[in-house]
Amino acid sequence: MKRGEIAQHVTRGAFFLAVEKAAALVSGMVYFALMLRWLGPTNYGMLTLALAIVGLASISTGNLEAFL
Repeated sequence: MKRGEIAQHVTRGAFFLAVEKAAALVSGMVYFALMLRWLGPTNYGMLTLALAIVGLASISTGNLEAFL
C-alpha cells in the first residue's frame, strides 16, 4: 500500500465511525423522547430507576461474566 492510500482508508474509516456515532446519538434521543411520551412521567421515572439499578449491578460485577 502506498502512503496516500493508507491515509485515504483511515479518513474513510474515521468518517464512517463519526456517522455511526451521530446516528446512535440521534436514534437514542428519539427513542427516549418517544418512550417518555408513551409511558408518561411516573412510569418513565420507574423505568429510568430500574435501568440505573441494573447499570450499577453490572458495574459492581466488574464484567466477571466475560471471564467465565
